[in-house]
Amino acid sequence: MADDPELNEAGDKFYKIDSHKLLFHIIDEWNEGKIEIDDVVLTREYIEASGVQTRLCYTEISHKHNAPKATMAIFHGLGQNSDLFVELGIQFAMNGYKVQFIDFRGYGWSGGMRAEHTIVEMQNDIVALLKEADPELPLFFFAHSMGCIIAAAFLMNNPRLNVSGVILQAPLTANPTHVKIDTFRLLLVKLLGESLPELIISPRINPSSVTKKAVVLKWFLTNRKLVPIIGTRQAAWMAQYMYHFRHNAGSFKYPVLIHLGGEDKIVNNEITKHFYAKLGSEDKQLFEYEGAYHELQYEDCQRELIKNTLDWINFRTKEGNTEKLGSIDFDTIKVAFLKKKAPFKHWKALITAIVLAYYFIGYVLMASKFINKNRHEMIALWPCSLYRKFFGKK
Repeated sequence: MADDPELNEAGDKFYKIDSHKLLFHIIDEWNEGKIEIDDVVLTREYIEASGVQTRLCYTEISHKHNAPKATMAIFHGLGQNSDLFVELGIQFAMNGYKVQFIDFRGYGWSGGMRAEHTIVEMQNDIVALLKEADPELPLFFFAHSMGCIIAAAFLMNNPRLNVSGVILQAPLTANPTHVKIDTFRLLLVKLLGESLPELIISPRINPSSVTKKAVVLKWFLTNRKLVPIIGTRQAAWMAQYMYHFRHNAGSFKYPVLIHLGGEDKIVNNEITKHFYAKLGSEDKQLFEYEGAYHELQYEDCQRELIKNTLDWINFRTKEGNTEKLGSIDFDTIKVAFLKKKAPFKHWKALITAIVLAYYFIGYVLMASKFINKNRHEMIALWPCSLYRKFFGKK
């Protein structure tokens, strides 16, 4: 690795990785143990999480010589794993942070059913990672896409954790504008998710919208650890969660920094901006990078994103707004659905379903000759025929 001139007044630097292909090759072949890349040490192991024989792939990156000034916990997005963020983790480690990753259950090297687990279940994986965090260091969260709603929802449920700040990159707050999900599809997916959670559907993600970098796109399309599918159970929970997640924005009080790609078509930036405006945090900031796609850590804005993130963290550290993570009473940690439920908004669909059910019952009753259709009545008046059958004149 080679370092560029300083990024900022704090002396942070941007480090050039000489070969992305070499880095991706190392990541693909590296399962457990330690590996060194210049001045950083990457350690990978399995840790236990809640669930039936559920082990999570845990990765840690730290500088070989310098003591860390804080911990950075990074959470990946839908279909991904922590491999996509190793280079970003190296950047943070070289600038003085201990970096920790997990592959959420069902993804990457971790156990669990592929593309089936809910947002609530994956919050348990954050608990497993917190058990590995150093209580003597401040802790920052860095989450991407789906990882944003998992991490933010976890913090909404646990507002008193000593997490010093949260960075949300391309958060998945709603489906993109070109993907229309109507009420009937949501009801169908919810029904299938309860009865056939293993049924697989397409997440409707255009791979070429993920990144402009050809080498990253090629790796994205050929890596066998990526999960380019979603189960009906996971899809139903995610759709519900996104709607209720926005309704709970006011309960999020942690310092927050949001990064958006100006040309990101995987998520919905407009809804994210509304979410940002409603956040209960008094300490919040948003950057939007012109021309950038979804994987901001590999786009042309990579250097600027790292600079803005480190500036944001350095300012809070300098002002004394960070404190040690401290010991955590894990018996009091809450992993659950969000506290506030959004108002019911599907009245048109509900009324339509009732009308259709009404006509269907009438048709079945008359087709089976349980009641006779009077020549003066339409099928819409089948309750009258039913009344005459039981209470009318013989």
